[in-house]
Amino acid sequence: LGNPGFVIFLASVPNLILLTVLQRMITNPLADSVSEGFQSTISRYTQLASDVLPDMIQKAFIMHVILVMVGIILMIIGLVGAIFFRRKRKNQPLSPLG
Repeated sequence: LGNPGFVIFLASVPNLILLTVLQRMITNPLADSVSEGFQSTISRYTQLASDVLPDMIQKAFIMHVILVMVGIILMIIGLVGAIFFRRKRKNQPLSPLG
């Protein structure tokens, strides 16, 4: 839990999932089983959202993908560093205290 990559990864994944859902809702806003009145009301708001939000969501999506990748890379670096540090520590003789 002390690895910064793990923290970045855990912070980015929920937002990445949320942005994916929002992106799909904007591209395919309604199912066919919705009533006509509700569909017309929702279509007005989704039209506004589809005009404004796709660029913002796309940029945020790219940013969160980058954050997830950075988190994974930092976790790998931390694991590799821990493995080499332990191996180095095992090979060193004990020094006298003093």
